[in-house]
Amino acid sequence: MPQAISIHLGLNAVDPRSYRGWAGPLRACENDARAMSALADARGFRPQLLLGEDATRTNLVATMDRAVGELAKGDLLLLTYSGHGASVPDRDGDEPDGRDEAWCLRDGLLLDDEIHEQLCKLAAGVRVLVVSDSCFSGSVIRDLQTVRATGPAVRAPLREARAAVPDRRAPAAHIRAVLRAHAAEYAERKAAAVAATQGMEPRAGIILLAACEDRQPAYDGDVHGRFTGALLAIWDGGAFAGSHDELHAAIRVRLEGVQSPTLFLSGAVDPAFRAGRPFTP
Repeated sequence: MPQAISIHLGLNAVDPRSYRGWAGPLRACENDARAMSALADARGFRPQLLLGEDATRTNLVATMDRAVGELAKGDLLLLTYSGHGASVPDRDGDEPDGRDEAWCLRDGLLLDDEIHEQLCKLAAGVRVLVVSDSCFSGSVIRDLQTVRATGPAVRAPLREARAAVPDRRAPAAHIRAVLRAHAAEYAERKAAAVAATQGMEPRAGIILLAACEDRQPAYDGDVHGRFTGALLAIWDGGAFAGSHDELHAAIRVRLEGVQSPTLFLSGAVDPAFRAGRPFTP
């Protein structure tokens, strides 16, 4: 039987020392991570939780590196993230929209270039499902050869949705201040990631289920984020038996007028993986 490893990050706050005084309080992200870990455990994965203070760049990279060392052709990696997302200027021109997307980990931003670099380390034939419940997450795996598999976006979420619950958008002013204060560090990290994997197509087959488009917010909730809550409701404890595309379509319908979940493909995605039941080793 193929190996199945899952990594689940959830942050209800970030370290204000790393974000120029901003703690970014949220309500449901750590619940999201726990729920996705429980789902994975029930499906035969070996789940690893990185919550709150443990959800750092160093810990994620180390956990990913261990998974890279263990996974081979046919194995499955599930990587889920629930927390703030950021959109920052692309300084070297490798992004068609002029923006880099990022996850806001406890101790700083993890740029999409860095996520792409980690995914490029995986062996050929490894299957990967990334689930990102964060703002600006539509292309957070960054691959320039990504295949978009979504319908038209809902560009303007309904006012009722914005008023009812907070979104998971890192404030632009704080992010600009962080980038100014740590300009050399972020430039060096981006340059290293780009140099290592610029133009490289991952050997693994990667499916990204993202909470929204690159220019959209994703919304929080009292128990789960809007996206994760919809995913869990449709999954229905394992009663859902459709494909990745069918899961994405059902979530998209459920969140119509609130945010526009996306499905992206990257690397060498086996059609059988895409057509198969999600979360299946």
